[in-house]
Amino acid sequence: MLDLGSGSGTDSFLAALATGADGKVIGVDMTAAQLAKSRELAAQHGFAQADFREGYIETPLVEGGSVDCVISNGVINLSPDKPAVFAAAARALRPGGRLALADIITEHQLPEGVTCDAALWAACIGGAM
Repeated sequence: MLDLGSGSGTDSFLAALATGADGKVIGVDMTAAQLAKSRELAAQHGFAQADFREGYIETPLVEGGSVDCVISNGVINLSPDKPAVFAAAARALRPGGRLALADIITEHQLPEGVTCDAALWAACIGGAM
């Protein structure tokens, strides 16, 4: 399983519980602080099947066709290049794999006051499409 934007690892740890000890979860984050926190929590709580890697969700460091599921919990909205994120997810997935998203979407273009507000981007709202 590939967790885009692992943050503090919460979604990765839930995925690790679902995959069990024989599974593998790869969390991707671009910040050293979040990666350190996720790695520390994984070590403290025995999540050996969770691997946290530095990278961007547009170009995650995973082998093509190597994961069963790609998950995102609000992180795709942070990317200015959503087509690249979806292409990377498609490359990472094995045939028959699945994409599980919990991102905010909209049917209408958001007004500039929303899309240009850094606080709303940080809240995963400003980048909704």
